[in-house]
Amino acid sequence: RLDEPLVEIDGAGFVSLHGLGLQGGRRDAITVTDGESVHVTACEIRANGWYAVVVENGHNARIAGCDIHNLGFGGIILSGGDRKTLTPSGHVAENNHIHHISHVVRNYTEPVLLKGIGNRASHNLVHHIPHIAIRFYGNDHIMEYNEIYQVAYETSECGVFYTGYDWSARGNIIRYNFLHHIDGVGGSPRFAHLDDSASGTELHGNVSYMMSAGPAVCGGNE
Repeated sequence: RLDEPLVEIDGAGFVSLHGLGLQGGRRDAITVTDGESVHVTACEIRANGWYAVVVENGHNARIAGCDIHNLGFGGIILSGGDRKTLTPSGHVAENNHIHHISHVVRNYTEPVLLKGIGNRASHNLVHHIPHIAIRFYGNDHIMEYNEIYQVAYETSECGVFYTGYDWSARGNIIRYNFLHHIDGVGGSPRFAHLDDSASGTELHGNVSYMMSAGPAVCGGNE
């Protein structure tokens, strides 16, 4: 059925989806729920209604080397870990090419969304996105070595990296990313927007070039 995910993995472990081409569905292309070491690699996901890959709970999912483009909503959601015990999920999105998405919903349908504890987004190439590139909520997430350009061009207030509304969201790291050729609306976007008293995020080793932005990092209430 086109109104359900094209591929659903529920409660399974050590499953690998490699080299698939997925398109034409009305909902998410791939959903992984309570999985263990599920890998989605070298797939092309395009022309789909909602998200490309949604991971909920479980441990050690890896979304790598995928070409994700022309979607109605966003790219990859990684959600997992236990915030009460700070137990990480170990989910990873790396070396993906994500571009030209958010065709139906233009904002808050980002290429990468990290939620929970201990997810990582690294070495991804992200471009031609109307709003945020990477959004994160929770603790101990790592965002590193990503190249991002031509994003947030329909936005008047945001960050290329964005989080907010939670004083307890600590231990997050944004490092060694390269942002370039980003021109938003009205002095935005900033490199990172730590909104509404968000705290506990470390930024270092990042490079920005040709960004017509306001402050590099914005925090607190505006």
